Amino acid sequence: MITAGAAVLASAGCGAGQATTTSVVEKTHLQVGAIKAVTAAGLYVAQQRGFFADEGLHVTIVPTTGSGPVMTDLLNGRLDVNFGNYVSFIAAQAKGVAKLRILVEGNNATAHEQEIVTLTSSPVTSVAGLRGKVIGVNALANVATLIVSSVLAENGVRPRSVKFVAIPFPAMGAALAARRIDAAWLVEPYLTEAQIKYGAQVVADGDQGATQNFPISGYVTTAAWAGRYPKTAAAFTRALNRGQQVADTSRLTVEQVLQRYLGVSEQVASLAVTGNFPTSVDVMQIQRVADIMHQFGMLAQPFNVSSMIS
Repeated sequence: MITAGAAVLASAGCGAGQATTTSVVEKTHLQVGAIKAVTAAGLYVAQQRGFFADEGLHVTIVPTTGSGPVMTDLLNGRLDVNFGNYVSFIAAQAKGVAKLRILVEGNNATAHEQEIVTLTSSPVTSVAGLRGKVIGVNALANVATLIVSSVLAENGVRPRSVKFVAIPFPAMGAALAARRIDAAWLVEPYLTEAQIKYGAQVVADGDQGATQNFPISGYVTTAAWAGRYPKTAAAFTRALNRGQQVADTSRLTVEQVLQRYLGVSEQVASLAVTGNFPTSVDVMQIQRVADIMHQFGMLAQPFNVSSMIS
């Protein structure tokens, strides 16, 4: 669920260019849920540059803690669009919980963007050392547990031998420092923050083996919403893809939005690894997620993701 009292970030309507709207959208005010991470940089860029306003949209970004917890808000209409990890979205679709449509891809991982870390004083110095340990992830049964499970398996450690504990990213570093967890899966900018503030050290990069260049996240809505507001969906997609393109080509702009919207320091923003920001939906890439989910028992049957892409 959306955290009560969470600050929302409203569109200022400032930014680039003339309006590109070719037809009036059916719905002008949108609530977009998004985890506060570098993976959502394209969304923040589109907000900052006024790309949504160019399309006649007023977007309010609602901070969330993960895809799974806010699924109810998407289904009951409190959110129009949700940004989050594909694992949660695919699981919901495969289990019949929701009928979703992927509008825009969010972020594909690159080396060192998301890693498993411990403290410098920890006896855990390799993947083998994680056996029997407690690992913090931002949410259970999501992309974090899938990536960590894949890394464990590829290094000869049974995923069932570890215990996953859900901790929001902003609190993960402190939990690690307090030794409430033995290791943590962190994404940027929280990864860099933990390294600077707590001296976190890398045990393993999540960008390896089956999860190398892995499609992490995307923007989804319900099939019913997309059918009811097709012009709005198209306008949102156009604006967001403009933001994605800028995020993928302008490192400085990403650093600026990390500081403005995520509240990180200039130092953290300058050091954070940003990954890739696609401007089209690649069915074959996203299919990788479903296939690995089935491999690790997160899906009972194989699942074709094309049903989620219009």
